[in-house]
Amino acid sequence: MKPDPSLPRALATVLALSALAACGPRSAAAPDAAAPSPAASVPAASSPGAALPAGDYVLDAGRSELAVLVRRGGALARLGHDHVVSHPALQGWLRLPAGPGEAQGEITVALHGLVVDEPALRARYALDTQPSAAAIEGTRQNMLQRVLQADAFPLARVRLWAAAHPGAEVQAEITLHGVTRRQRVPVDWSVAEGELRARGRLALLQSDFGIEPLSVLGGALRVEDRLDIGFELRAQAVPAAP
Repeated sequence: MKPDPSLPRALATVLALSALAACGPRSAAAPDAAAPSPAASVPAASSPGAALPAGDYVLDAGRSELAVLVRRGGALARLGHDHVVSHPALQGWLRLPAGPGEAQGEITVALHGLVVDEPALRARYALDTQPSAAAIEGTRQNMLQRVLQADAFPLARVRLWAAAHPGAEVQAEITLHGVTRRQRVPVDWSVAEGELRARGRLALLQSDFGIEPLSVLGGALRVEDRLDIGFELRAQAVPAAP
């Protein structure tokens, strides 16, 4: 989910580079930088190793959060901006088994609903520059059209499997840009008062999904390959049928 810099064709090269950087990542020299961390924490409502309450849960879009940090890089990185990409309406479900078995779930992200640089998120992650509204909109359009090709690949999907107890490592099958990859994701999760909460972070390489990060001048100004992702999911229990 990489915001792609805007390159106004009618402007001189220096201005074009500045617009490009407005959508790039910050620095490839810091691959271990912390991923976004959602503000709310997951309560320890279930003891380690204890089975979570069985049932079906539907994602609460209004109380779930996904944040993707996109960094600028290259020798001319100072000309650009880092960005945070989010989605206000994640869709999905989770199912916890009764007895032995795996928890399962699926989360769907409609790419045309992605938001670039929501002000509260930029402030939370203390991004060090402030792009203009025009640069932000240009970044979003280029991200959707040139990078993600959202008309051809409108959805990102994440399928999940894990042992049904807190602290279990989650196996995620991520489909983006027509490519599917599997990845292990450490997740803190719990159930309290009919609400399931799951919180975690991961890093993805755009190139693993057939996406080539944009660069100019031999990489002197570029979008970093790595995306740092933080999420907090809240899902409500579906009442059992009478």
